[in-house]
Amino acid sequence: MRGEIKKERGTVEAARVVFSERGGHDYSHLRSYIETLRMQGSAGTTFLKTREIVSDVLLPELCEVRSHTTLAGLQLADIAASAFFQGIDSLLPTYNPSNAIELKKRVACAPGTKKHADFGLLRLPFKKHGEIPIADRPIFEAFGYDWEG
Repeated sequence: MRGEIKKERGTVEAARVVFSERGGHDYSHLRSYIETLRMQGSAGTTFLKTREIVSDVLLPELCEVRSHTTLAGLQLADIAASAFFQGIDSLLPTYNPSNAIELKKRVACAPGTKKHADFGLLRLPFKKHGEIPIADRPIFEAFGYDWEG
């Protein structure tokens, strides 16, 4: 995969990733997980083959954690994350999928398509691992998931 990207776009450069600091997250664990994904990508042993990362792009040492009060872009990321979090779990007292659905125009589509499902919005657990409860499906359906097939 890495060779294909270099061929299409030139040299691969590492990305700087900034996470919004939130309580309850273990960022050292996240960095370790990123390193595990990089090693699996390099060795060709990634469990989720369709989600394999390019090891030269995502580097744990270029991942930082900052307060959303110090970087306005993180405030926007928090808004989007909150909209999806509240729109995906019908058991939450704040459950409301409409805010996330309003962001649909801003969610990535698979290249050359208008398909959000399995690209900009990833369904977890995967179908083979279990079903999404019926009450939690509206957001997935709005982004192109189909439970008929």
